[in-house]
This record gives sequence, structure tokens and C-alpha cells, in this order.
Amino acid sequence: MNQELKKIIELAKIDYEIDSFGPKEESLKSELNKLVGKAAEIKAKIESLNEEAKECRFKIAKHDTHLKELSAKLADISKKSSTLKTEREIKALQVEEDIAREQIDFANEEIGRLENLESGKKDEAKKLADSVGKIEEDIKGYETSLASDLSALEESKKSVYEKKDKLVYEVNPKVYSFYQKIKRWAGSSTVVSVRAKACSGCNIVLTDNDYRKVIRSEEINTCSNCGRILYLDETEAENG
Repeated sequence: MNQELKKIIELAKIDYEIDSFGPKEESLKSELNKLVGKAAEIKAKIESLNEEAKECRFKIAKHDTHLKELSAKLADISKKSSTLKTEREIKALQVEEDIAREQIDFANEEIGRLENLESGKKDEAKKLADSVGKIEEDIKGYETSLASDLSALEESKKSVYEKKDKLVYEVNPKVYSFYQKIKRWAGSSTVVSVRAKACSGCNIVLTDNDYRKVIRSEEINTCSNCGRILYLDETEAENG
């Protein structure tokens, strides 16, 4: 096999390993990211509940103010009632008093309802805060174990990149430039094997002439259909 082709095949394997580092890192962080996302979601819910509780308290304060106004109004009605002389005036004042008392009853009912609502939201927020505390403890635990795994991954990265740098130095610059040109669009499938006389990149069967060239491996050959660099699969070579 052409020595430059051997180097390019090895380089493709190294680049494939490098491309796998991203997904590996994401996989390691996935559980932690889920916990962080869950904690953030719960914190947002707590904030929303606290805002709703504040809104309840604001409405309660408005009803309290209204109750004071109504109480003052009843006191004023009571004073007026002793000065009234006609039945018409007494009935009108009675109607006014009845309306005021109805409004007082309604305000008190609303205050009770809002206080229960406020209490419920505060209780729910407290429970959620407790659950967030537990999740944050889990996050710290994951971060500790993850630090070791990520450190090991970084060491692997360093080793692989050093291997690549050494290999790139050995590859003919023109060949490496050709490889990089294909890699820009083919990615991890820049160099592919030939199986059952077909390019495993595009699955198109090679012509007899192209297949013979791949078998000889005297030079770097590409698929006439997709342009990927080809080499003979070990099983194909044994069968051949």
C-alpha cells in the first residue's frame, strides 16, 4: 500500500477520534445539564409563586383600605340616622348602609380567600425551595465526579492531538492539503473503505478499472462518484 495512503488512513482515524470528543464531553455533562436545567426551572417557578403571593398581599392591602373606608362610612351613616326626620330619608340611608355592609362582607371574604391563596403559594414555594436545595447538592456531587472524568478526557485529547501533529508533520504537504480539501465537506467520512466493490461513503459500485486501482493501492484514489479517498477493506482484501 502507498505509504502516504497509509498515513492518510491513520490520520482519518485520528480525526474521527477527535470528532468524537465533543459528543463524549456532552454525554458526560448531560446528567449535570439536566439537573442544572431542572434547578433553573424550579427557581423560575419559585420566583413566579413569590410574585403571585406578593400580588395577593397587595390586593389584601387594597381590601383593608377599603374596609377602613367602609367602616368610616358606617360610622357616618350612624351619626346621620339620628338627625333624619322623614321615612324617605331613613329608607335611603338604610339602603346605603345595607350596600356598605354587603361590601364589607365581600371585602372580608376576599381577604380570607386571598390570605389562603397567599399562604398556599408561599407553602408551595417553600417546598420547591427545599427540593432545589437537594438538587443543588446533587449538582455539587456530579461536578466533583465530572471534574475527574473531564480531566481524563482532556488528557486523551492532548495525547490524540500530539499524535496528529506528529503524523501531519510526516505527511506530504500536498497530500495533506488534498485530504483537508475533501474533509471540509466530507467530515469524518473523508477516507472510506471499499466493500463489495462499492464505496462505503456513497454506496456506488466502482468501475472495474477504479477497483483495480484501489486493490493495487499504488497511489491515493478517490471515488469517481463522491470524491472521497478510498482504501480496500481488510475483509475485501482477504476475499480478493
